[in-house]
Amino acid sequence: MSSRQRDPDPVDDRLVALALPAVLGMALGLAVGGQLDSLAVGIALGIALAAGFGWLRLWLADLPQ
Repeated sequence: MSSRQRDPDPVDDRLVALALPAVLGMALGLAVGGQLDSLAVGIALGIALAAGFGWLRLWLADLPQ
């Protein structure tokens, strides 16, 4: 194993910050689509929610303290 550590990359930080909102958005969208018996609605809603949650997460992170 190498003892050298990687320098933090801002792109990696943003991807990690967006991973949870994307998973939550898709899960919620697919759950609602399943309740409506429409996979197409679930996928569309999941994509929209994932994008919205990701935007909200990044917007909140950029607010001044």
